[in-house]
Amino acid sequence: MKTVSIAIVGLGSIAEYHLRAFRKTEGCRLHAVMSRKRETVERVVKDYDVEQGYVRWEDVLTDADVEAVVLCTPNDTHYAMTVQALNAGKHVLVEKPLAGNVQEAEDLCRLAERCGRRLMVAMTARFTPQYLTAWHCLRSGTIGEPIQFIIRWLEPKTIGINWEKKPVPVDAVTGTVLYHHGSHMLDAALWFAEDEPAEVYAVGTRHQRLMDDVAVIVKTRRGQLITSVHSFNAPAKTHDFVAVGTRGILEINAYERLSLNGEIRIQTTWQQGLEQGVDNQSLEFIQSLQADREPIASGRQVLPSFRVLEQAYALTVRQGAL
Repeated sequence: MKTVSIAIVGLGSIAEYHLRAFRKTEGCRLHAVMSRKRETVERVVKDYDVEQGYVRWEDVLTDADVEAVVLCTPNDTHYAMTVQALNAGKHVLVEKPLAGNVQEAEDLCRLAERCGRRLMVAMTARFTPQYLTAWHCLRSGTIGEPIQFIIRWLEPKTIGINWEKKPVPVDAVTGTVLYHHGSHMLDAALWFAEDEPAEVYAVGTRHQRLMDDVAVIVKTRRGQLITSVHSFNAPAKTHDFVAVGTRGILEINAYERLSLNGEIRIQTTWQQGLEQGVDNQSLEFIQSLQADREPIASGRQVLPSFRVLEQAYALTVRQGAL
């Protein structure tokens, strides 16, 4: 298969995961990296044996050897940089959120189609061994027809500090618990349901600088229910996802365990699950480009959950939760 030449743009904490993954992904050539911080570029070029290091985005866009870009930049840059990359003929894997709002996200999907380029969103939860295996189980009818998905993603977190305890920019919308954790879990639930949302209900409240507790209920067109509860104020972590079917139950505990009717099928550590998720995600991106097919977590596939996020956020705003 053809080797795909990529550039990773933005070299913050999440970029390290992408760098490790793509460096070992079969069929991938880690050609370039880009950051405005020259010392960071020099370190990464040396540590990961990258061919080119840039401090200007324009240099990435004009590099004919770059076939695809991986955008690990701040949330508020995703839309404009994805537009520029697609117009420059590059395929794009962009960290979530895809854009600032649904209209922008839809525009990006249409632009990718017009340009004949692939657009994928880094919904890493889909690619962890636990969630990816659960998806295959659901598709094969292991638990019958899925009728309900119940999610709790509760943990202590300070808004503006990432999982590596480093300060990060805070966007007034995407910095909320709804977009931060809810984006992954609502996307996974709708992916499992294989259906479109029909009704959305949401309530939220704020204890820190932005909304940090939220509950969302979604009813799909076929009548499946999704209940997703998230908090940044829980004193201890509780991460679980339950899929209830007509003939069984799947239970996912974070990125660590998958059980089918109480029997453990997959067991890893959190870090192992996350690393394998990024590895699988990277491989899916490269293989989709080699085969010229739509990737899992394409822009189009992520749109339904993005619409739910926007509706839920609007409901919490009207309630004064922000």
